[in-house]
Amino acid sequence: MGMVKAFVKERDNHTCQWCGRDHLKGFFCQASHVISIRIDLRLAYDPMNMKVLCTQCHAKYEGNKEAGKEWFKGKFPERFLYIEQQRINNLKKGTMFDSWFEDKIKEGIK
Repeated sequence: MGMVKAFVKERDNHTCQWCGRDHLKGFFCQASHVISIRIDLRLAYDPMNMKVLCTQCHAKYEGNKEAGKEWFKGKFPERFLYIEQQRINNLKKGTMFDSWFEDKIKEGIK
């Protein structure tokens, strides 16, 4: 996931997408999922499902997921629509667990 998070941080210019604080580094620059991987593991590595937040805004977002989703929907409506469509598609595919990634890696090794 490190490469995806690095991509998201570059894409978002190391700037908190909520409060606008810029030049974030290290622990203070967090790539956060819009839809939690606990809800849809298939979206874990999708950069469209991630945004940069500073540590303070990440704590606020995690503390009130619904408000965070509404904020994201208002700021990034196209990305939100894409994520929601992916969730619908993923629900049709069924539940996926961490072992899914392990199985895909094993398939690639064969």
